[in-house]
Amino acid sequence: IGLIHLIRARLSINLPITVVFTAPTVAALATIIFCEDELHSLLVPLQLRGEGPPLFCVHPVGGQVFFYQELAQHLGEAFPIYGIQARESADVSGYDDDIRAMAAGYCAAIRALQPTGPYRLIGWSTGGLIALAVASALEAEGCEVSYLGLLDTHLGRQEDALTDEGLSWHAAMSTLSAITSKMFSPYEITAISDDLIEKKLTVTEFLSEENRHIALPLFEAWTGMSITEEVLAYVQQQFAVTRRHLSLLNHFLPSPIKGRLHVYWADSPSVSLTTLEHYRERVRQFDQPYHAESIDGDHYTMLKVPCVCSLGGKIVGHIDPKPVI
Repeated sequence: IGLIHLIRARLSINLPITVVFTAPTVAALATIIFCEDELHSLLVPLQLRGEGPPLFCVHPVGGQVFFYQELAQHLGEAFPIYGIQARESADVSGYDDDIRAMAAGYCAAIRALQPTGPYRLIGWSTGGLIALAVASALEAEGCEVSYLGLLDTHLGRQEDALTDEGLSWHAAMSTLSAITSKMFSPYEITAISDDLIEKKLTVTEFLSEENRHIALPLFEAWTGMSITEEVLAYVQQQFAVTRRHLSLLNHFLPSPIKGRLHVYWADSPSVSLTTLEHYRERVRQFDQPYHAESIDGDHYTMLKVPCVCSLGGKIVGHIDPKPVI
């Protein structure tokens, strides 16, 4: 994050954060800076080796795809892997009015790279809901979706709609969890809420420019990280994007697709049986053929070593099964 802000300050160039791992060397970064099309592409190459149809990993709320970095490393080299980042993350002008418009844009980007199917998609967390919308858009164009994987995706319904302050709170906690790659415990969430109540601030007020002096020390206390001005600016930006995406999902009801869903649930001691059964019941109510498997780890650690090793093997086994001899 510091490097991105330094380039912005010195060169007046806005780089998406994904360039840090798609261009890990100075030479590669320079090439991307001077290649405008690649700089602002919705498609982020995560692993380009392999010859099969690519696997497209759809961003969750917030628009970033760095969550998939370790998963891409554990999917082998049988097929290329691309992340699909949001317009905001790619620094592309304009906003999508709803999830289906967002999905249509992603469908166009996918077909520009891969004109014909079959198509392979996965989505982690809320990215699974967006991936469902992308799959529906592809099928509406007469394309085959041969694989759709949902990684710990909560198939919510319209009665789960959040209030404005609920959206802000959910967006703030999602942003905090994203930058720390951890689930906050009920005790920690209560402590954060109590801090805001003590300061007599709503979430939106807390993240405003005039309250930066309050936000910096509290963020450090909540995350255990050293929070610089650049990191705080990134948090504020991500909060706004995350809240916008949650608002779109707040009015979105996914539709079943023609193919089979592959569902992977996080299953660890920190995931309550009630939560796991709630997820399973939502999938059963979705009226869609599916194959489900549990993965060691919680919502975030399932994408980290060692849990992601098992997840990667299961995904490859479903996408590219080896013939039985």
